[in-house]
Amino acid sequence: MSIRPRLLLAFAAVLIPYLALVAIGVVGFRALTHQLHSIEQEATREIEGLTDLQLAILQMVDDYLITGDRGGREEFDRRLAQTRKALARMESSPLQDPETRQLLQVIGAQVSQIETVSREILAIPDPRTDHAAHAAGHAKMKVLDRLGDDAAIILSQFREIEHQEIRREVERGSVLARRAAGAALASLVLSLAGGMALAFLFARWLSRPLEAIAHGSRRIAQGDLSQRVELGAGGEAGEAACAFNTMAERLEASDAALRRTNEESEARRRQAEALAAVGGDLVQSLDLAVVGERIIESVCQLLRVRFSGLLRLEPESGDLVAVAVSQNVAPIFGPSLVYPKGTGAVGLAVKERRLVVSEDVLADPRLTFTPEVRARIEQASFRAVIALPLVGKEGVIGALGIGDEVGRVFDAEEIRLAQAFADQATLALENAHLVENHKTRHARLETLLDVNLRLSALEKLDSLLGKITEACGRLLDAASAGIRLVEGEELVVRATWGDAKAAMSTPRIRIGQSLTGIVAATGEPLIVPNPAEDARLIAVHREADQRLGHRAWLGVPIKVGERVVGVISIRTRREQGFTEEDRAIAVGFASQAAIALENARLFEEAQRSLSDLKAAQEQLVQGATMRALG
Repeated sequence: MSIRPRLLLAFAAVLIPYLALVAIGVVGFRALTHQLHSIEQEATREIEGLTDLQLAILQMVDDYLITGDRGGREEFDRRLAQTRKALARMESSPLQDPETRQLLQVIGAQVSQIETVSREILAIPDPRTDHAAHAAGHAKMKVLDRLGDDAAIILSQFREIEHQEIRREVERGSVLARRAAGAALASLVLSLAGGMALAFLFARWLSRPLEAIAHGSRRIAQGDLSQRVELGAGGEAGEAACAFNTMAERLEASDAALRRTNEESEARRRQAEALAAVGGDLVQSLDLAVVGERIIESVCQLLRVRFSGLLRLEPESGDLVAVAVSQNVAPIFGPSLVYPKGTGAVGLAVKERRLVVSEDVLADPRLTFTPEVRARIEQASFRAVIALPLVGKEGVIGALGIGDEVGRVFDAEEIRLAQAFADQATLALENAHLVENHKTRHARLETLLDVNLRLSALEKLDSLLGKITEACGRLLDAASAGIRLVEGEELVVRATWGDAKAAMSTPRIRIGQSLTGIVAATGEPLIVPNPAEDARLIAVHREADQRLGHRAWLGVPIKVGERVVGVISIRTRREQGFTEEDRAIAVGFASQAAIALENARLFEEAQRSLSDLKAAQEQLVQGATMRALG
């Protein structure tokens, strides 16, 4: 409402009390008089109607004793119901004093007695034929007549009391009317005072919206953007309040958006710093344990989880072995944590090469656990898990597991961050693998250098072949290694290492026979997976490989020029068997063996030539001596 209508309402309000009191006095007196007259008429009708109903009931019961006609029972019930309704209306009358209510209770009790006696009379089967019953009915009818007379007397008393009460109410109404007239005169005196009071209240009414807006503005200036002005008024003040609330809502929304942006920026900054720290560790350190601990620590802090673990994949068994686990569960899991192939969320992630999310790993039907791992998870009490496979250039090399309490739901942003750390973990594992390969190659080079140094020394051939065989077997992590040399059309065992004596139990085989003979005949290296199932291998050697658990066989020819002078055969229990790199190393050792054999041949020829020279020299000396003696 605008200010102008409010002013008009204020002036009109000054005259309203006087006019209202006068109108209330006149209208109230007339209404009271009319109401009392109506009540008197209604009470008279109710009492007369109740008397008529009782008389009708008594007449019906008396007719039944005379005629025995049972058809009036329904009419009896109807009249009885009307009687009770009339009593109920009389009880609800507004003009009742305690004496009137007591009389109504007595009338109600008599009506109940009349109903009881009447029903007993109506229950007589046939009063015309049953004289005893008819006599009893007449006795009860006398009781019923007496009850009817008593009820009529009480109703007459009730009518008189009602009329007296109505007259008292009329007198009270007259007093009220006179008081209303006095109040109207008094209102003339009070109107001035009322006008002043209304003026004061009107000023407060006008100033309240402005004060509320001013208070809200101060609260907003202090930082409370939730402040609102709640007014029921309309007009200019209401519009100002509405505009103020709209402004406050927009400010609060802008502030909330700014806070969210700042929080997101801060979260991204922390994430970037954590990723940068891990990247720095990758550059500064090739130690997988150091980098793994940094990754696990960053994941737990940024994702606010209870568990995180970095695991590497064992190529031979397919098991996942812990590289680093979060400190809070290290006493439970420790460095000995192993997930057998395909078990747990991490095992499923590696198997399917995709992200695996589970709200409760112990209740997830997709996942299986060994009893040991299940017991550890129950003890650690983390169930909600995400598992990410670590996919490198050569396939899956490990997994990153993240866990928290049951009910934790990881959103898309958290999964994206976990994937970023998984990528860093992949780089760390690949770097560690490169370092391990570098160390392995370095060790192999040192072994080959050692063999070369031994070749430069004068050493017996059998001893040198034995050392070459041992070095080759150890370097390739083999179960056995052996060398056969060509003697005519056969290959003869000359050096063994590991369980080669049991695997190469046949000392001589023909060229072209068995796997070693095939390598000697073709002059080409040969890799055979599962030699125990290869029919080309001699039966006794197949049985030995089956018994000893050999998974693969590698044969490399020993060549001097283009001539095959022997074969190196190597066996392993590794599940992945031999690689092309293993074949190249074996070829290197075969070349060393060929050099040893060639050196041995040249040494034998030199020894033979020296012996021949010494024999010729001795013959010349003997001939010269004989000629001198003459």
